[in-house]
Amino acid sequence: MLTATESGLKIIEIARRKKGWSETDLAWAKAAKTSVETLNNFWQRLPIPQKDFEAICNALELIRWQEIIRNHSIENSCRKFRTRINNSQILINTLHDLNIDVETNSYLYVDYDVIVYADVIAILKGQYDLGWCRNDDGYFDMISCPVACP
Repeated sequence: MLTATESGLKIIEIARRKKGWSETDLAWAKAAKTSVETLNNFWQRLPIPQKDFEAICNALELIRWQEIIRNHSIENSCRKFRTRINNSQILINTLHDLNIDVETNSYLYVDYDVIVYADVIAILKGQYDLGWCRNDDGYFDMISCPVACP
């Protein structure tokens, strides 16, 4: 039996909204081959069978369902830096000019753990990536989550 962590529910919430489903949407229950009652238990953080937990995540195209049950203590070490960037295409083009791979509207990983949803992500060759999230005034905040050295 499994339950989602608080940080895991944030990931689920983002993926659920992208699908356009409510927390107990019948379409989601059908896609996961489970019941609305099981979805309700999931959101109440009541233990549900692992097969249902995996199916709920898979229906949202979250193949790393283990991330939903893991506590992400590293999240607290992340820092946001305000930028003057307000045009995502300029940011993306600049990263490409630097030969940095880019993903958009995806999850930021640190040390192979998903941390936060970001609008633009620079895929770095190492244990962490850099992300940019648009804030309320239209500018991007850069998110950096350094990994502690052993």
